[in-house]
Amino acid sequence: MKKFLLILTIAAILLTSVVSFAEEIGDGSLSIIQGDIMAINELDERPAVFSPITDKQIIDGTIAGVEEGRIIIDNDSNFAINTDENTIIINEKMQVITLADVKENSKIRVIASAMETRSIPPQSYGYVVMISEAEQPLFPIYAEVAKIATGEGFTLITSADGQYIVRVTPETIVTKLNGEKVAEVKAGDTILFSTSILTFSIPAQGNADSIVVLNSAAEVAEEKVTNLDKVVVNGKEITTKVIDGETTLVHVRAISETLGYEVAWDNQLFAVAVGTVPMGVNFKIGENRYNKAKMMPATLSAAPQLINDLTYVPVDFFSEILEAEVTIVDGVLNIK
Repeated sequence: MKKFLLILTIAAILLTSVVSFAEEIGDGSLSIIQGDIMAINELDERPAVFSPITDKQIIDGTIAGVEEGRIIIDNDSNFAINTDENTIIINEKMQVITLADVKENSKIRVIASAMETRSIPPQSYGYVVMISEAEQPLFPIYAEVAKIATGEGFTLITSADGQYIVRVTPETIVTKLNGEKVAEVKAGDTILFSTSILTFSIPAQGNADSIVVLNSAAEVAEEKVTNLDKVVVNGKEITTKVIDGETTLVHVRAISETLGYEVAWDNQLFAVAVGTVPMGVNFKIGENRYNKAKMMPATLSAAPQLINDLTYVPVDFFSEILEAEVTIVDGVLNIK
């Protein structure tokens, strides 16, 4: 009986320590890596430039088929993943491959849009597609970096969804997809990381063996603040006003109609419809909620605004909702 009480006492002490640690790690003051508690000296925390992940989902399964621009996944729902030239497709070594390299019966993990159709099979857009020939693949982990805490000889990365705390050491290999070395990971970056040891705690913790930076926050920020001098749609320059602010807004009707979509305005609901059923899009002024077909509503970088009786939307409306190809080069917004 005494031995049993002693075990309970030890368990209670350990549980108290874990809870205490969980409270402290939220402030970035401590880190447990492989069971060791390490204080961070001269803490430097840089806040994220975005909210936690709300617009993506992870889909695992086996590849049942590959069609033009689409991968069929054999899982509970027989999911269909739509891809385009912006979809990142990599193998288990984090090397870029093409859709032509994807084989049936391979294992797959997709970082996909949270928006999906209610069709059979359900469909979604794939941002990152990871392929492996192994029976039990060890896919790299996708994360959006919320904050960085630096210590003596190491750096801690906290993911935006609160699921991971990753320790970056001088031995960690950090590169871009093309193999170019990256000096440091920054808050706001989108990354894939591999680790040989990961705890079962929440957040899970481990040392990063390698990191691939998919999307640099610095590069994205530079693109967002670019002043637009010209808008070109399907190769045709159009006359339209651009609203430069925290988020760049453009006239939805001028661009959408040039792309070939019908645009309708509901004066009673203060709502806009772009396109026709079943693939139409509708949204209301002032609400950051864009409804497309039967998919889950999407949240973009800004809500639609009514300015001088014209409706303006953020540029990512055309890339994320209408799935157009959008680039900004030397002050020129190209959409096609």
